Amino acid sequence: MKPRSPFRIWAVATLIGLTVSACTAHPHQPRPSLHGEHLQATSGVGGGTSGCTGKAGTFTFAATGTATGPFVGHFTEHGSITVTRSVPTAYTASFTISSTSGNVHGEQSLAAPSAHKSAATGFCLPTYGLALVAATYTATITPPNGEAFTDRGRCDIAVTGGSAATTDLREECGTGG
Repeated sequence: MKPRSPFRIWAVATLIGLTVSACTAHPHQPRPSLHGEHLQATSGVGGGTSGCTGKAGTFTFAATGTATGPFVGHFTEHGSITVTRSVPTAYTASFTISSTSGNVHGEQSLAAPSAHKSAATGFCLPTYGLALVAATYTATITPPNGEAFTDRGRCDIAVTGGSAATTDLREECGTGG
């Protein structure tokens, strides 16, 4: 067997040391997520209503309030809900969360019904609307270090709005399918 050269032994040891050092210098950090985020309106303005007849129509909302969970801070959200025969058939919303843990900008849309959740419901009167919906979201999360992450998930939402109402919004994200 041929003896190993000291240079070869040094080179292999250095490569092993650099590999171990690189793996431990940057331990895996979990990606930021809205899982467990709660939004609670502290103020809001109603929006408008269109063709609301009690069991059908569209209403809009705008709310600001407190965000708790992974991103503690302030949020704003505005959106639109269409109700047909007392069931929400369309939902879209945009939201932002400002937090010392990072900033979040996202979009939501109506989620497909889930077997383990109660059915979505809603109504829309000529000046007021209410809906309980499940929505899917896509959000860009930017932590203080500036690296942006995309997060997707589901939120359960209770919202009121319309032309004669102040908006109330309660939202819980990361609720699963």
